[in-house]
Amino acid sequence: DCPKHGSSNACLKPELSTKTKRSWGMSTHLHWSYYDQDGWTEFIPQTGWPNECGHAATGPSHPGQSPIDIQATDSVVAPNVSIALGPGFKKPLKKLQVSNNGHSMTVIVCGRSGTTCEASASFGTWPKAMRGLNSTKADRYFLEQFHMHWGSDDSKGSEHLVCGQRRAAELHMVFVNERVVPEDRSDPDSGTLLTVLGTMVEGGASQDNAAFEPILAHLSSKVKHQNQVGILEQPIVLEDLLPEDAFSKFYTYPGSLTTPPCSQRVTWFVFENFVRVSDRQLQELRSLNMETAVRGEGGPAFAVLFVILVIAMAALTHQVLASYVPWLPHSAVLFLEGVLLSMYLDSKYHIHEGMFASVHNSVEMFMQIDGHALLFIFVPVLLFTESLSVDVHLFRKTFWQSFLLACPGVVASAALSGVVTFYVLPYSWSWYLAMAFGSIVAVTDSFGVVQVLKSSGAREALTVLITSESALNQGIAMIFFTLFFTLFMDWMDVSARDFLFFFLQVVVLAPILGMLVGWVGYAWMWSASDSHSSVHLVVQTCVTMFVAFFSFYISEMEYGSNGIRTTSVAALAMTRYIGPALCSPEIINNFWRVLAFVTRALIFTIAGMISHRASTSANVTLVDCGYCVALFVLMLLIRALVVVASYPLLSRMGVGLKSREYGFVILGGSRGAISLAFAISARSALILAEEEAMGDQMVFLLSGLSFLSMVLNTAATKVFVKLAGVESQYTCESKQEYLDHIADHVSKYARTQYKEICSNMRVNAVEALDTLPALRDLKGTEEAHPSADAPPADAPSVVPTLWGRVVSEECPDERISSLMAKQNAYPPANPRKMRILRETFLRIVRKKYWDLIESRHLPKKSPAALKLLDALAAALSDTDMELHDWSLLQEELPKESVLEKTVRFLDSGCPACCSWIHDWHLGWSVQHELDSYIAVVSFITAHHHAQYALADMLGEKDTAEDVTLMLESSRQVRDAQLHLNMIGGEDINIFNNSIVSELIIQRVAEFIHQFVHQGLILGVIASAGARYAWDDSKGTYTAK
Repeated sequence: DCPKHGSSNACLKPELSTKTKRSWGMSTHLHWSYYDQDGWTEFIPQTGWPNECGHAATGPSHPGQSPIDIQATDSVVAPNVSIALGPGFKKPLKKLQVSNNGHSMTVIVCGRSGTTCEASASFGTWPKAMRGLNSTKADRYFLEQFHMHWGSDDSKGSEHLVCGQRRAAELHMVFVNERVVPEDRSDPDSGTLLTVLGTMVEGGASQDNAAFEPILAHLSSKVKHQNQVGILEQPIVLEDLLPEDAFSKFYTYPGSLTTPPCSQRVTWFVFENFVRVSDRQLQELRSLNMETAVRGEGGPAFAVLFVILVIAMAALTHQVLASYVPWLPHSAVLFLEGVLLSMYLDSKYHIHEGMFASVHNSVEMFMQIDGHALLFIFVPVLLFTESLSVDVHLFRKTFWQSFLLACPGVVASAALSGVVTFYVLPYSWSWYLAMAFGSIVAVTDSFGVVQVLKSSGAREALTVLITSESALNQGIAMIFFTLFFTLFMDWMDVSARDFLFFFLQVVVLAPILGMLVGWVGYAWMWSASDSHSSVHLVVQTCVTMFVAFFSFYISEMEYGSNGIRTTSVAALAMTRYIGPALCSPEIINNFWRVLAFVTRALIFTIAGMISHRASTSANVTLVDCGYCVALFVLMLLIRALVVVASYPLLSRMGVGLKSREYGFVILGGSRGAISLAFAISARSALILAEEEAMGDQMVFLLSGLSFLSMVLNTAATKVFVKLAGVESQYTCESKQEYLDHIADHVSKYARTQYKEICSNMRVNAVEALDTLPALRDLKGTEEAHPSADAPPADAPSVVPTLWGRVVSEECPDERISSLMAKQNAYPPANPRKMRILRETFLRIVRKKYWDLIESRHLPKKSPAALKLLDALAAALSDTDMELHDWSLLQEELPKESVLEKTVRFLDSGCPACCSWIHDWHLGWSVQHELDSYIAVVSFITAHHHAQYALADMLGEKDTAEDVTLMLESSRQVRDAQLHLNMIGGEDINIFNNSIVSELIIQRVAEFIHQFVHQGLILGVIASAGARYAWDDSKGTYTAK
């Protein structure tokens, strides 16, 4: 019997409540998710409170779980209950902090400073009476914060139900008892800790609710994403957020928090009447990105989509930079791409439909993954890859130099950086947090600088020293980071006993664990070291992954040690001895390089996104960018100071360095992926401790330092190389002599290849000399016509190669007539034997195709290669029929598309000024003819090869099946020959010249890079020599 516009929660609601779709996530001991409420019992609260999720009611100390379904008809009148709000509820409160913690929208009122806060209340002795306590003294409570819960539509959203019905949202004001309440949960008084006022919220108001408008007006622009923090610009009056009759109409009961740790220490007041807001205001809540604001379903696939997107971005970026701006650091560009991606997702231009919505959800889900879990994925990959790349012999020679920079040097760098951080930054960080930040900053990542030095031909001893120092200092720096961050988070007591235990764990135990895991990996890989076994190659690759991830896991999780030192020692212990027993060092090294590439891409993209979101929140301002630049300069000065101070000892140890080489050692102190990974992990821990601002500031500053050091240190290294030079393995004069010698050797090899290719193909490719600068001097000489020296086709030792137009001396029709006469003399072929014989024949043809691909006669990038293999695969699937791979290939040969027909039509009537249309049309036509020519010649070559190979295998005595198969193949060869004869002689000459040119270029490039694999020359010299082939390839393309 409610009025039409009644506001009682007991009134019948027309919409049926439906289950809210929640974003995918698993509850663990570090993080809880609405999606996996059964896993809430595993969550370990950072507050130290016991987890009471799922605990049934057992008495006054544990009255039961909230929320509940309140049945109005079963309620009774509560005696002597009152709500008295303090003066702070009537005053406008300004500049309150609002945040998005991924589970709800929270506004901090008093925070932890309850004794000085006017937003207080008294609830008489009722909270005590609910716990069975007899007391006449009322407690005073202060409003720590209020937050809201909501659903995806008006049919659900509130935590509580009244008469089985939910409302669109629910506002919770959380009060904390000012009195020190016992922590012993067996004491009923411990249950008086919290009191919560619950207000149901409905939509449908014709106008915006003025009391809620300061909160909801620009919510999505301030805290749209998880862990964002903002400031409410307009003041709010707390009492106006409650129903008008709040103090006289409410339900009350003892219960618990509605989310983990579900502590049953709450006295609930749920108001009978709800408050109305406008639909626009409700939609503002629903626009926030969190677990209860999901636009679709997709589970873990959403998170995987972000990884796929980053891999594609990283690969494309790497390709473009390598081709056009190789001096620009790849990781720095990915950081900027992360910033741009976050800006796009936050902009009004972002599309929220289809694939774009999936990408958005994927990004948000991946950004919510626990930072500690990401640490266990990222860091082992980076450490293991770095250890694999270290030359063990040079590492031993430079060990004491690296040790000096990585141990005393890191201690000094971390201490000085911590002092600078404490006194320069305006964040009021404690000494512990400042020293933890200084320890992260002391971690070096020399990847970019080392790449520049290697490309400049620097001594390997210098690059190994910088790389070794980076590998060693990561473990040392992280020891200090772990110590100070643990002290800051109050996870460890400051006592001599605890410090001694910490020292034994991270300094002594870590390398012991690393040695043990490394030796296990070595023994395992030694037992699977057959280089001819593909199974052993897979096993060895998997063992390297096991050693990398298991060493980090067992050190960090099982023994609380230093995972970085453990993994580094394990990798060095294994690779020190396993080298000769590796099945394929190149494949294993490339596998880890790819993993490290993807890992760096993910770290820097995530760092860019976090930095952008931090910069749009109240935690980071434009002034912080200036502090970031100042820190970069100061950290570079600290690095220089440490290296200069170490110079007297460094110059007397290991490999002797020239004075100017110490400049490169200073620049090698860049910040990079590992320090960022630890900062992201620390940010997650700070967020759980309600210190989001500190986490955002830490990641923002470290991201800025990494970006600046990657760009500026790498650029400075290139400039320093040009100005001061590097101590190379060779002088400039000897390097030039070596390059001239290689160029002369390559030129001779190109001449040999020209003669061999022309002879085998039985062509004269004089025109090809115009596109090959190194061979132009052959024009007009006898060497320009090497095909005249080719052996005759009927020579018994030569298998005919059919790159010319003549297949053999015997006419195809004559050969077919001869085979048909033989076939008539034999009984019919056995169908079963024919199936086996056809399959054997086609497999030989397929092997020949691959031989042609490997020899470059059949270009890998030509569509002809794929069409030949597809036609053969189709023929192999049906060997009951006669050989028919030619008919299948004919169907696949290039045909004129609709677009090409349109261009041809335009070409026929276009004026002279539109010559580009003619060029376009002609280019397509020539390319199609070339692809067809290559496919047909390859087909004829492979079939002739298979005929000879099968004849040699079966012997001189023919059978009915042999003759039948030869006849089937010869008919196909004849048809292909007829197709080939349709191509004009001039066109074939052009095609042969083009093929010869490309073959020579490809073989010369392979010839040069063979020197690198054999260790005869360095990659930098090979790159200079490869320019010879590159210049020729551009000439060939222009000529075509």
